[in-house]
Amino acid sequence: MDPLIKALQQHPELAVFLTLALGYLLGRIKLGSFAIGSVTGVLIAGVLIGQMTITISANVKAVFFLLFLFAIGYKVGPQFFGGLHRLVRHVRCRQNHGLQYRHHGGIDGRRHDRVGRAGHGE
Repeated sequence: MDPLIKALQQHPELAVFLTLALGYLLGRIKLGSFAIGSVTGVLIAGVLIGQMTITISANVKAVFFLLFLFAIGYKVGPQFFGGLHRLVRHVRCRQNHGLQYRHHGGIDGRRHDRVGRAGHGE
């Protein structure tokens, strides 16, 4: 075990990839119908490998932080722009037609009722 720790301390990039690989494998283990998942597995492996006093350079930290941000943006980006598109479409419709809308309920997806022209009462 000592040569492994020394090798990981000399090449901390390997420790990062080892953490990802072991965490992914740990996350795939199922106990009955229970599995912790790959994200939790990587977090647990990171805590365990982090106990080996491995110093990660600032450049490596920055690269992996940027990869993390990219992954979050890649996952959430389409939802964000879809919501933005719906908002812009709603605002343009109100501007083009000068209509007021009464919203029924929360985020249940029901349609708006047209009340009347803006400034012309209900």
